Amino acid sequence: MKPVNATNKMLSSTNFAGVESLDMGGGPYISAAGLEVLVSTKIAELDLSACVGVDDDAVKIVAKLPRLRSLALDNCNAISDAAIGALLIAEDLEVLTVRWCYDLTDVSCGYLTKMKLRTLSLVGCEGITDAGVSSLAQNTTITNLELPESGEITDEGLRQLSSGPIPLKRLWMEHLECITDAAIEAIGRIETLEELSFRWLSGVTSQALISLKQQRPELVVTSDLPI
Repeated sequence: MKPVNATNKMLSSTNFAGVESLDMGGGPYISAAGLEVLVSTKIAELDLSACVGVDDDAVKIVAKLPRLRSLALDNCNAISDAAIGALLIAEDLEVLTVRWCYDLTDVSCGYLTKMKLRTLSLVGCEGITDAGVSSLAQNTTITNLELPESGEITDEGLRQLSSGPIPLKRLWMEHLECITDAAIEAIGRIETLEELSFRWLSGVTSQALISLKQQRPELVVTSDLPI
């Protein structure tokens, strides 16, 4: 279900019986007050991307949805680490995307580590550093991870990721200016990894890609590097 130009008033007057997927992306007039009506529904997939009125209080309400499995908060720039902490009560949440939420920090990663997520996208969350990546490395359920483009993430963060119990199958990263060939070598040691996508890593050379393909010929690698 995708309401057009959803508002709080529209939500309060809509019958959501039988609705399991709701896309309100871009709705500028949605806030915590309007989302209260969803708590008693069967909605499992919710997209609130680019809803400028969605803040920490709104996410606290969303976290109460009893069947929530997938949540998109991309470009919700009014949320902070407190919003991620609120999601700890969403025990069935498996998919979370918070792309370009600029106020999220390593504190959020501490919360995310405790969740039973399968897919997590942190693209554009520039406040996350090696410390946050190290926290995520301790998660035991995430199989699909998209890292933020951040100058604060270095080889050490990737080493920590490769040595933790996180069961990664797919890893995506772009514009990480502080990582080198050593990071790619470390990633190659993630035994569960099946797919790696990386581009615009200025400190990584083609030799790293060649070595990776020799080390893990079965690994599907997408890169902008020539070989």
